[in-house]
Amino acid sequence: ACLQEAVNYVAQFGGGRIYVRRGIYYPSTTTNLPDNVSIEIYGDGNETVFSYTGSYLLFLFNPSTPSWNAVFRFRDFKVDRSQSGSNNTDIIDVVHAKYVEVNNVEVIDNFRTTSEDDCAICLYNNITAIVEKCRVYNKSYGITVGGYLSIAKNNYVVNTYSIGIVTQGFTQGSALPPGYSYGGLSIVEGNTCIDCGRGDEAISIDYGSGATASYGTGIIRGNRVITMNYTTNHMVTAVNVQKVIIEDNVFEGTVTGDVGANIWGNSGTDYLAFMNNVINVTYDGSTNQFISSDFPTTIIDGNKINITYTNITSNPSGFFYLSLRKIFVRNNSISVSMPSGISIGSIVDGNLYGTDTDPTHMVVNGNSIYINGSVNNVFRAAENNSYSVSRPYVVITNNNVNGASSSFLNFLIDVEVYGNVEYVHIFGNNTNGTPSYNMVRLWTNSSSVSIYLDTDIPSSQIGSYSTFSLYWLKRNSGTATIASGATSVTVNHGL
Repeated sequence: ACLQEAVNYVAQFGGGRIYVRRGIYYPSTTTNLPDNVSIEIYGDGNETVFSYTGSYLLFLFNPSTPSWNAVFRFRDFKVDRSQSGSNNTDIIDVVHAKYVEVNNVEVIDNFRTTSEDDCAICLYNNITAIVEKCRVYNKSYGITVGGYLSIAKNNYVVNTYSIGIVTQGFTQGSALPPGYSYGGLSIVEGNTCIDCGRGDEAISIDYGSGATASYGTGIIRGNRVITMNYTTNHMVTAVNVQKVIIEDNVFEGTVTGDVGANIWGNSGTDYLAFMNNVINVTYDGSTNQFISSDFPTTIIDGNKINITYTNITSNPSGFFYLSLRKIFVRNNSISVSMPSGISIGSIVDGNLYGTDTDPTHMVVNGNSIYINGSVNNVFRAAENNSYSVSRPYVVITNNNVNGASSSFLNFLIDVEVYGNVEYVHIFGNNTNGTPSYNMVRLWTNSSSVSIYLDTDIPSSQIGSYSTFSLYWLKRNSGTATIASGATSVTVNHGL
């Protein structure tokens, strides 16, 4: 009641600062925040404690017809619900504000597996929303930050069921302030999540699984996602985001689902960049991919990846499952271990869908791959379109592929063409494996297909598994002496 009285008082003057001095307070009802004000509520850090067990919020702002002018700041206090038992509730909810910031707030609750209405800090559909340096323990949902600019930075979240930290912009179907459209910029940076997303996801940028198009830009950078006492389902996800950058993160522990197989979008997606991450993860009972991406351009570069599959009886279908037009997998260190008798389909599986105006390109270069187990093909490229003037190409160069035994692979490279043409460049790859069949497998769905092959692999190690036209692009080298005063040179190129 005292909090509500203080809020009502400063609201008469358009807002103000409310200082809650150190002490333990026992709120008995929700403090409702008015519209069209600017209010800051702050305390003395962990010395200011709001302690309660009931199923009601601490602070709520959710006007039915928002002015989009309200500004709220919450900082430097603690919420203790450690004795709340099964009484689930959101704690801070702010919806349709111009600006909302939560800084240095600690929430302690009881762990629950509630599907909704149990979020520590819930900011939805604001113009700007920032949560920074907060700590959340034992919740169904940890921190949700929704705003056209949404930032979750340097937070610490432990033991959540559904979500650890998620940011989102204006999602399809949401109310929009004047002059805005769906989308935004969403950032998850410098956070630590321990045992988060036990039933769903640890960190995420989510623009709505029900949306029919993708919007906004998402950046997931410099976070640590760790499992210690429990497992997580998905370590990182991005849903219906137009542009996604996931870089400089650390993922460690055990998953029952995957690290990043739930990164996807509908029409309007642009690119995914997954770069310079460190991953050391066990897949417990899961045969899911490491990453699945259907972005038109996917870049996977400079990552250190160590994945161990355990407690599985069926074969994982693939590791990187990448679709659409431009795929770049470069300079990664990858180690994959599987139980005896288990074989993974592919390490890099490219499924290419292009057009004459936007042809496909797949580049796999400079990767170091170690496989403890067996694999059908390490690199697979499947072209699924016909072209009139453009030249789709696949480049697989300078990769080192080794296995725990020499008989770990059926093919090193598999090229499949379901259209009419493909240009393939294969050079400088090394392996300690002896393929069960061939180094390179070529297959098409039609005898009218043409494959142009440029490679240093002997023809005896290249297998054609269907009828098509194969054109060899041969490289010769040598020296020539040009006489002084010569005006022309004749070269016998040997083709």
